[in-house]
Amino acid sequence: MSAEKYCAHENRVSLTFFKKYFACLRKSPA
Repeated sequence: MSAEKYCAHENRVSLTFFKKYFACLRKSPA
């Protein structure tokens, strides 16, 4: 598996996690 395909797969798998993660960061106090 090429690096591009591997990374694209990883991004699809963790996309929901990152959306929640960054949403949490935005709501957290600086």
